Amino acid sequence: MENDEDRGLSFGELLRRLTALARPHWKRALLVAVLIFCTLGLELARPPVIGWAFDIIKRGITSETAREESARGVAFVSMLLLLIATVRAVMMFATGVSQARLTHTILWTLRRKLYDAMQRLSFSFFDNAESGQLISRATSDVQRVAGFFNQALFASLEAITILVGITIYMFWMSPLMAVVALAPLPLALFMVVRTATRVRGLFKEARDAYGSVTNSIQENIAGVQVVRAFAKEDYEIERFERVAGGYVAKIIRSIDYWALRIPVAMFMYGVSGPLVLFVGGYLVMRGPEDGGIELGVLVAFVIYVRQMTFRIRMVGGIVNATARASAGADRIYEILDKDPDVAEKRKAVRLPEGGGGEVVFDNVSFGYGRDEPALNDINLHVEPGQMVALVGHTGSGKTTLVNLIARFYDVREGAVRVDGVDVRDLQLADLRRNVAQIFQETFLFSATIAENIAYACPDASMEDIEAVARAAQAHEFIQELDEGYDTMVGERGVGLSGGQRQRIAIARAVISNPRILIMDDATASVDSQTERQIQESLLELSRGRTTFVIAHRISTVRRADLIVVLERGRIVEIGTHDELLERDGVYRQIYDVQLAEAVDDMEEIS
Repeated sequence: MENDEDRGLSFGELLRRLTALARPHWKRALLVAVLIFCTLGLELARPPVIGWAFDIIKRGITSETAREESARGVAFVSMLLLLIATVRAVMMFATGVSQARLTHTILWTLRRKLYDAMQRLSFSFFDNAESGQLISRATSDVQRVAGFFNQALFASLEAITILVGITIYMFWMSPLMAVVALAPLPLALFMVVRTATRVRGLFKEARDAYGSVTNSIQENIAGVQVVRAFAKEDYEIERFERVAGGYVAKIIRSIDYWALRIPVAMFMYGVSGPLVLFVGGYLVMRGPEDGGIELGVLVAFVIYVRQMTFRIRMVGGIVNATARASAGADRIYEILDKDPDVAEKRKAVRLPEGGGGEVVFDNVSFGYGRDEPALNDINLHVEPGQMVALVGHTGSGKTTLVNLIARFYDVREGAVRVDGVDVRDLQLADLRRNVAQIFQETFLFSATIAENIAYACPDASMEDIEAVARAAQAHEFIQELDEGYDTMVGERGVGLSGGQRQRIAIARAVISNPRILIMDDATASVDSQTERQIQESLLELSRGRTTFVIAHRISTVRRADLIVVLERGRIVEIGTHDELLERDGVYRQIYDVQLAEAVDDMEEIS
C-alpha cells in the first residue's frame, strides 16, 4: 500500500515546477517580491517606533521638566506612525493588484498547458480515462494550484521575511529576550510541518473522490434519457449520495486531522508571550543601568511576538494550501508528464504529392495494452480509389483496423503504409487531414451548421460548404431550417435527426478533400430510407478516393469493390459480393441470416 507521505508532489518539486510557470513573467514576479519586501519592511519598523513612543511617554511621566518635550516627541512619533500606515496601505494595494494579475496569468498558462496536453494525448489514454476526472483536473485542481501562489508562495515569502526580520531585530535589541521569545518556535514549526506531511496524502484522496463526484454528475447528465426511461431517478440520487458522501467523509477527515494538531502547535508557541512579559517585566524594573532593558524594548518584543504568532498561524495556512495544491498538482502533472503513446517523429515527412490513397497492411498485429491481440497477421493491399467494405461479427476487429490507418494507435508488429509511406514516419496533422473518418455516433459541436461542416477547413467559402452539403444529400433539409446554414446546432446535435446529423458529418469529413474516407458503421442507427440516402451520398463522395466502409447490413456493402471479412482479429475472406457468396463461408452465413430475417419480417407484415 502506498504511504501517505509519498503521495503528491513534494514542496520542493511543486515549488520548482510552479515557479517555472512564473519564469516567463519574471518582471511582474520581481515587482510583486519588491512590493512585498517594502510592505514588510514598514511593518517591521512599527514596533520599535511604538516602543520609542512608550520611552518618550515614560520620560514625560518621571520628569516634569521633560513633559513638554515628551509631548512634542509623542506627536512626532504619532505622525511618523500615520505616515508608515499610509504608505503601507498604498503598498499593500499595489501588492494585491500585482499579485492577482500574476496569479491569474499563471493560472491561464497552466490551464492552457493542461488543455494542450489533453488534446495531444493518444486515444489509449482516453480509453481508460473518466471524463468527470479530467474535468475536475482542468477546473478545481487548477484552481487549487492557483491558490498556491496566493496562499502559499507569496505568503511564505512574507512569513520568512517577517520571521527573519523579527529575529534580527530581537537579537539586536536584547539577545536574552530574543532567546526567551524564540525558544518555543522550532517545536511549533516542526509540529506544523509534520502535520502537513500527513495532510497532503489525505487531500490527495479527497481530490480523487471529488473527481468521482464530478464524473457521476457528468455521466448522469449525459445519460439523462436512460435514467428517465427506466424511472431510475431515486436510484441515481442514492448513488450520487454515496459518492458525494465518500468525498465529504475524506474532506472531514482531512479537516479534523488539521484542526486537532494546529491549535496544539499554536499553543506551544503561545507560551512565548507570557515568558516575554515575565522576563521582560523583570528586566524593565532592573533598568538599563543594571543590565535590564527599556520599557520600549519590552513593548516592541510584545508586538513582535504577536506578529510572529500570526506568522506561525500563517505557516499553518501555507502548509495547508501547499498540501491542497500538491494533491491537485500531482493529478495535473500526471497528465502533463504523460508522453503520448502515438508521437510524431522529429523528422516526420508529409504524404507524397499526387498520391491516390493506397493503403497497405503488412503483417499487422495489434492489441490494446496488455490484452490479447485484437488483430493478428493482417495483410491487405487496397488500391487507390477502391471502396473496401469490412464485415464481421461484433468484436472481430473492424474498427480497430481502420483506426490504425489514421494512426490513432500504433501497431505492435508490422506496418501500415499510406501511399508507400509508413504512417509512423508521417506528420500526424498531414496524415489525419488526408484520412477523414465518420463515426457511428456522430458528434456535432454547439455551433452553426456551416461551422460544423467547415470544422476541418475553417477557411472554406460558403460555396464550398454548400457544395459538400449537396454531395452529402444534406443541402435540402438544411435549406428547410429557419436559418439555413446559420442554424445553431444544440449540444451533440440536439434538434437534428440521426440521419441529418450523419449527413452533416459526411459533409464535414470530405470538405478538406481527403485521400481516404472511412465510414464506421455510419448507417447502423438510421432507417432504411435514410440509409439509402447516405449510401447515395457515399457513392457520390467516394469517387476518386479510397473508401473504407464498416457495416453490418449486406445492403450497405454489396456495392464495394472489395469485401474483407474479419473473424477474431484475422482476415478470413476477401472478395466481391458475388465471389464471397459462392464460397459459402462466413460472409455467406451473415448473408443468409439477414436474408432469413428479411423473409420473416415480410411474412409477419403479411
